[in-house]
Amino acid sequence: MSLQAQIRATVGSFDLDVDLTIAPGELVALLGPNGAGKTSVLRALAGLLPIDAGHIALDGLVLDEPAIAIRLPVEQRPIGMVFQDYLLFPHLSVLENVAFGLRSRGVGRAAATARALSWLDRVGLGPEANRKPGSLSGGRRSALRWSGHWRPTRRFCSSTNRWRHWMSAPGSSYAESCDSTWSRSVGCGCW
Repeated sequence: MSLQAQIRATVGSFDLDVDLTIAPGELVALLGPNGAGKTSVLRALAGLLPIDAGHIALDGLVLDEPAIAIRLPVEQRPIGMVFQDYLLFPHLSVLENVAFGLRSRGVGRAAATARALSWLDRVGLGPEANRKPGSLSGGRRSALRWSGHWRPTRRFCSSTNRWRHWMSAPGSSYAESCDSTWSRSVGCGCW
């Protein structure tokens, strides 16, 4: 399999500009910080994000080329994608999503809001408190998911290796925020 892609797309206020060539037999990993556009590249390749300019060709089959009006529908592309599922409430703000877990366990509104904001600050999402989850990058939504859904119970978590390394990295805001109960139960890393 070979891939030739020049992806130019606007995602919200983010301009995606990626050139990618993969030769047959080559293994490639997309790496970068939260918000760098990794998920957007994958969505464009799968046909879920229309590109504004450039082209995408897989084994010589042109999947996208806006300049000549080619856009192969998602269902006709020989590409599979496993989606990130954030389990977030799209109509609630980032802060409200985190506070929801606390409120559902009987914590009062003011206390839940204060604790949720404190937790968001710990994982670097404090400035995003009033935004909706859909406006965040995939990585930030994953961090929000962990803040809102796992932190209140601290009994069990399961995640990918990517999160294990991030959560246990020395100096990471998440690793520093783990309390002794969390550290004892999962060692500030999940499996």
